[in-house]
Amino acid sequence: MISNLLFNNMSNYLHRSNFPARMSQWIGARYLQGKQTCMKVLMVEDHSFVISGCRQLFAEHKTVAFIDAKTVSEARQLMKLHRPDVTVISLDLSDGCGLDFIRELTARRSKEKVVAFSMAHNPFRAMQVIAYGAKAFVSKHDQPTDLVAAVEAASRGETWLSHNLAQEAALMKVSADGLFSRRAPSETAIKVVPRALPRLTRREKNVLNLIVRGHCATEIASELNISPILVSSDCAAMRRKLNARTTAE
Repeated sequence: MISNLLFNNMSNYLHRSNFPARMSQWIGARYLQGKQTCMKVLMVEDHSFVISGCRQLFAEHKTVAFIDAKTVSEARQLMKLHRPDVTVISLDLSDGCGLDFIRELTARRSKEKVVAFSMAHNPFRAMQVIAYGAKAFVSKHDQPTDLVAAVEAASRGETWLSHNLAQEAALMKVSADGLFSRRAPSETAIKVVPRALPRLTRREKNVLNLIVRGHCATEIASELNISPILVSSDCAAMRRKLNARTTAE
């Protein structure tokens, strides 16, 4: 639509000309007020190329008004200004852990519609964010249409996971239920001989324990009082020792 094109061109001009941020936000708010039938989607993401790709993705959907914030503090301001219907939050933010922001929003408003967006395809993290009140979890390795489907499902108040991730999460839950079940094992149960695991350092064990509990790299670094670089290094070392392709494995 011409109005969308004009708005995008205006936004680009305001950005290039260093127009005061508050005035730019006010104009954006007035524009969105004229689109009452639209679903407003706020994305909290600090990678410009990801924001650009998602903006183009949602531009194909005329009933969606796309807003973006690069920091948690900016997101808080925009949420008060625009009152988005769905908020997509990256778990890999540089100014703070997205998981903490999700907990903050869902604790404040139980009906908050949040989609978690992560670099990692991690069933542990997916189940964690759903438990914290998010409606959906999308990996940045999923198909672009998955993000649209997740946002649409969240707007209806539905829980959404990709097919593969849902399968992995279900298998993980079944395994955990079997592992921690107090029922006596069946006489016909298959006996499994555990294989010897490679030696892990004390710090690697601590990092692994926090990963299994669903913590992100920022949280692990803070908990163990080490740098995120060391966390990444330990994860890489454990992947080599355990012959795993990804941290989730």
